[in-house]
Amino acid sequence: MIVILARDPDIARGVQQGLRDAGREAEIKVDVDATNMRGVRSIVAELRPQAVVHMAFLDDAVACEANPDRAFLHNAESVINLAAATLEFAAIPIVWSPAHVLAGAGRRAEDDTPTATSTWTESRIRGEVFLRRAAPRGLVIRSGPVLSPALASEARRLANGVTVGSALVQPVLASWLGAVLHAALVSQLQGVVHVPTAGPARPEHEIWKDIAERVGAVPSQVKVDPMAGAGSAVLRCDRLDELSDVGQPPDWTTDLARPRGAGIEGGRDRWSSRAVVRHPTVRRAGRTEAPQTPPPP
Repeated sequence: MIVILARDPDIARGVQQGLRDAGREAEIKVDVDATNMRGVRSIVAELRPQAVVHMAFLDDAVACEANPDRAFLHNAESVINLAAATLEFAAIPIVWSPAHVLAGAGRRAEDDTPTATSTWTESRIRGEVFLRRAAPRGLVIRSGPVLSPALASEARRLANGVTVGSALVQPVLASWLGAVLHAALVSQLQGVVHVPTAGPARPEHEIWKDIAERVGAVPSQVKVDPMAGAGSAVLRCDRLDELSDVGQPPDWTTDLARPRGAGIEGGRDRWSSRAVVRHPTVRRAGRTEAPQTPPPP
């Protein structure tokens, strides 16, 4: 049994599907107050899972800057609650972390030192540190923006001028994140692992503009988030060989390229209805060299 603590049910369901496809039982706990130690402990005590995946973070960079105390409470101190509860009941604590914690140019590996460029990234880095110090069996899994099994809502937000980042990113399908989690558990990995993906990294605002157009909501404007910083790192996965039976990463652009009617109206393509932005992240994973400049428009 794997328990997923999450704020967004769509992303959680995608991760759950990836775990179930790998033969694992997974249960979602949405809107869990991970800052409440008793609440986190009660969930772990009741379900006695093998692992608990913490995705219930405050990932609005603007809100983090406006209230740093709240940012560190949700993004750092909540990890201590996770570590304590899982230690008591012999479960494995897993924290999802945005690749944007690795700011700077070049391709960054798992053992590179994170760099804080905002309150948001600083609080997420602090959470990683807390987990690694308090839970020797813990795992930090980093990725770019996670695409849930539904894309239209985010496209509508983008059409209304939602603020997005300009850093180089590479989205991952939520189900693929679940598959990598399964492989990491099979391999008994600890520490930090990057999610391997397929396809080149692109500027984030281009990614969401493309998604909006493909699902039928052409954005009227795209604003670049000034808090995204100048980060242009792309991730590489140096621990890929340690993942057992992880298979080949899917190319999310192929899923989006499927016929529109089959996705939204027909419901046959679970990846063509909504994406959820996990705020500005910068990533590239895989063994092949990634282009260091974005492709021409």
